[in-house]
Amino acid sequence: MSFVTGIGPFLANHLLQSTIFAAVCGLLSLVMRRNTARIRYGLWLAASLKFLLPFSILVNLGALVPATRQIPIASPVIVSTAVNAASPFGTTIPGIESSQPAQPIRNLRNLLSLMLLVTWFSGFCFVILIWYRRWRQVSVALREGEVLEAGRETEILRRLEVSGKPIPIVRTQSTMEPGVFGVSRPVMLWPEGLSEQLTDGQLQAILAHELAHVRRHDNFAALLHMLVEAIFWFHPMVWWIESRIVEEREHACDEAAVLQVGSSDICAESLLKACRFCLESPLPCVSGIAGGNLRKRVLRITGNRLLLKMDYKRQALLCFVGLASLAVPLLMGATHASPRQSAVPSSTGERTQSSADSGATEKFEIVSIRPSRPDADSGGIRLLPNGIQFRTTVLSILVKGAYEIESDKQLVGFPDELDSKRYDVDAKMDEQSAAIWGRLPYKEQYRQLEPMERAMLADRCKFKAHYEMKEQPIYELVIAKGGVKMKRSAKDEGSSYQSLDRSHNVGMGAQGNQIVHQIPVYDRVIIDKTGLGDEKYDFDLKWSTGDEQPDDLASGRPTIFKALEEQLGLKLVPTKGPVRSLVVDHIELPSAN
Repeated sequence: MSFVTGIGPFLANHLLQSTIFAAVCGLLSLVMRRNTARIRYGLWLAASLKFLLPFSILVNLGALVPATRQIPIASPVIVSTAVNAASPFGTTIPGIESSQPAQPIRNLRNLLSLMLLVTWFSGFCFVILIWYRRWRQVSVALREGEVLEAGRETEILRRLEVSGKPIPIVRTQSTMEPGVFGVSRPVMLWPEGLSEQLTDGQLQAILAHELAHVRRHDNFAALLHMLVEAIFWFHPMVWWIESRIVEEREHACDEAAVLQVGSSDICAESLLKACRFCLESPLPCVSGIAGGNLRKRVLRITGNRLLLKMDYKRQALLCFVGLASLAVPLLMGATHASPRQSAVPSSTGERTQSSADSGATEKFEIVSIRPSRPDADSGGIRLLPNGIQFRTTVLSILVKGAYEIESDKQLVGFPDELDSKRYDVDAKMDEQSAAIWGRLPYKEQYRQLEPMERAMLADRCKFKAHYEMKEQPIYELVIAKGGVKMKRSAKDEGSSYQSLDRSHNVGMGAQGNQIVHQIPVYDRVIIDKTGLGDEKYDFDLKWSTGDEQPDDLASGRPTIFKALEEQLGLKLVPTKGPVRSLVVDHIELPSAN
């Protein structure tokens, strides 16, 4: 699948969700504007990290939580609406996958995908290159600098350090601002000649500011946001978040420095003198003294602005938003996890629980599995008034019927030797369930039997399995070059299908999207790409199985592939694609009755 139809909708949903989350963080920062800057800094940092954490991951984690009847999670309608609102772009672009596009359209789409990928990668490399050049600039200054073992700077820094490993000071000849470089082993960069411009109090204020960066691990947080910028360089919100992070980070360290020094005037004077001395702009890989809006910082430091302690209402609001951000996607995943079925189909191919593990509640009241007689006729399946009957069947047929497996290739890991024996199976439900089940439509009856058949396999054969998405050869059913040759049906209600013989199927009022199930090809999964939808058609399909006798009426018929094209105007195109496959974890021969 191309980038546009595959990754495109997922990326669009993720960017929309991250943008909304950043907007919520922005509104919260306005509510907290009179509180300490570290709270607003944490909000903007959370908005940045959201770009690295798609909600779909939390949804998948929620799906791992087993849903039970005793603990109702939420109304399916409400949660379904929330899921659709959180993913308005869907999983595919509407209209693209409903029908098989022409070859020129597919080529254009693939070219567009390649162009978008090359553009993104070029921007990614460009951002990384800019940061590498800035990092090299600081690295060269650090390598050419001199480690200060003694002096005013070292004495004041050691006095300010309460605990932890001492931070080395490197004096550089560069005019870059004082700052802290490094994540795991931070180093203080100090421009030569700056100390002569500062009093001891001003020197203490600058060093206290830089120590606040170290204690808060600001360089590590900056590294994470740099990763966000490299990946999502095309999103303006990411760059705006950076400006908010830098500003609130510096405000938070200014507040910490004022508390440690005890004088806002000294802190403001030290900031002005350091910025006047330094000519270089702040670097993103260095937590320095001159970041953020200088004028606003000085006004905040000298304005004696009252910083309110966060009251219970604001604390409750922050807790609610934080918990909701985690709980809502987990709730979506947990609600959509099936409480009864054993292995729920997964679009991402993740491993899910087997029927034996899920503990299906629907079970047959009586199950009889006996070896078939050696001279028994060929097998078959028949619905009973109170259940289902199999004759001379094999275990793989039972498994495929219970788990809606269409192709043999979808059943992975099934031991071939278990199909060497054939069985007669009679499975019956209790009278009350049979009375309700007997009033259901024919297809619904089969669907209601599936969880019971799974429970039967788990009980009698100790069967365990899980679904996975595997790349396999498939057929795509498309409209042939000459167009549809079936007649529009005049039948208003219902549809009927008949197999007149082993190579002759007739359909009356057949829905276009259901014809795919009437094609007798079983070596591959068939994916409907016709786009015929609910339109109703009448068809008469005759083909040759290849093993007819010379006098057989079917001996002169075309193969099923040619018959589809000539008689229905449909075509099977071999290709490859992800197929939901059932992987067998464990199975045994049926236990005795």
